[in-house]
Amino acid sequence: GPQALNEAVGDGGSTRVAWWVIVAEGEDVGAVWMERSNEADITVDLGIFIALPEWRGRGLGRIAVRLAEQQVVEQWGIGYSRLRVRQANARAIACYRALGYRTVATGEKVTGGGRVEVLEMVHDLRGDAP
Repeated sequence: GPQALNEAVGDGGSTRVAWWVIVAEGEDVGAVWMERSNEADITVDLGIFIALPEWRGRGLGRIAVRLAEQQVVEQWGIGYSRLRVRQANARAIACYRALGYRTVATGEKVTGGGRVEVLEMVHDLRGDAP
């Protein structure tokens, strides 16, 4: 089975950014990170990618996000996780909804290729704390 997270090498003592490498069958397949604007902020911004296509849609992202959320709740006292996802990315949106994320806004992101429609989603982590 997949071993979901290995803490990546970083500044180690950061209380604003946490980053993990997603490992499956001994292979680095992606990363998940959480970032907040300052140490008093109880909301983190979530980022994740699964770089290897053969590992997408197999539940790794769901496991990785859940573990990352648990870490920032325990270590930083985080109450909310927030993300932006392309509206066209139905698989990711379904994953986030299954994890408890809810759409709070729609908008656009300007990229090198033009404008992309995005959803902003938030997960209230306070109810998930043990």
